[in-house]
Amino acid sequence: MINVAVIFLSAFALFAEDINLKQCIDTALEKNTELLTLKNNYEASRARTSAAYSAFWPQVSANMSYSKRVTPLSISFGSSIPDIPGLSDTLDIVTYSAGLSLSQSIWDFGKSVGLTRQASANEELCKLKYESKKQSIGYEVKNNYYALLQSKVMARVASDNLKSVESLLNSTRERQKLGMATDLDVMGVEVEYDRFKSEVVKANHQAEIAIMSLSNLIGKQISESV
Repeated sequence: MINVAVIFLSAFALFAEDINLKQCIDTALEKNTELLTLKNNYEASRARTSAAYSAFWPQVSANMSYSKRVTPLSISFGSSIPDIPGLSDTLDIVTYSAGLSLSQSIWDFGKSVGLTRQASANEELCKLKYESKKQSIGYEVKNNYYALLQSKVMARVASDNLKSVESLLNSTRERQKLGMATDLDVMGVEVEYDRFKSEVVKANHQAEIAIMSLSNLIGKQISESV
């Protein structure tokens, strides 16, 4: 148990150097399309709430107009107009006008109050769905992340065990040559060697599945040396 714990901690330190848990969660939150949709819905609901409350705000409007009237000087002064350098043949009259108005709704029989309450409730619901999905994604990533760490450790333990059994098998065969071990002894160790060999294959396969599972969850291809 002590050796397994040491291997687990060493593996955790090694994996964390390349991509840690926080990076996995952040990537999953960024890549998840369903979460993006819920986020957009939440932001849209906030905008609708602000629009609903705007009914209680003063409504300001502004307007501006411009007009220009051109009158020939002959109409005002007759045909005998003094010949003055720079004097135009027409009289231009320009008029500007601007206005600013403000209106305030005092009472609309509770219509605005009802709309704001409905908008606020919808905003809270959208926020709840968004936050709930974020927590769900974080929980799934954590489970898959630690499952991957565990599978990598178990694959390493299985490989180390196989090496130990292989060393024992070679030693037993040498002792058989010297007459210190029987064929039955060698056969027994060979059976154990085959069993541990299949365990290594199984552990490596589980690690590969864990890698693909985490990659699919965070939407990013990760290497075996996570």
